[in-house]
Amino acid sequence: MAATRIAAAVCRAGEAVGVYWGNGGHLHEPDTFVQDSLADVPPVHLWVGLVISGETEDGPYSMSSCGMVHLGFAELEVIDSTTEPADLADIGYSLVMYLVENGPVVGDGHTFGPTAETKWRVEHTKSKFRKGEWVLRLQLP
Repeated sequence: MAATRIAAAVCRAGEAVGVYWGNGGHLHEPDTFVQDSLADVPPVHLWVGLVISGETEDGPYSMSSCGMVHLGFAELEVIDSTTEPADLADIGYSLVMYLVENGPVVGDGHTFGPTAETKWRVEHTKSKFRKGEWVLRLQLP
């Protein structure tokens, strides 16, 4: 969080054209970065990038995170899901927030979701995208 506050202070002090958060692999607009850094909750979307891709415009879709390892967690993956891209992003960032707030409490075979009725299994497994790296893979429909 300290690096986020420093970057936000630099934005407020000068004429920044952008904030590149290398660990998350993305560029932020300065005013948005400052605003989001002041939120009451950890600004996980500033720290972690989610890449969502599809075989076709209609899916299936896969998701991979960038930046989780710098927060002390395994990266996230979803493989060949029919879940819409916007929903994949919401689910991904919800899991990132949950881990940041609670620590590495999602074990292999545990479930995660917004309600007792809506939850998905999480596996600790080898990445499909990162050779030799372990990830948290969400089993989404």
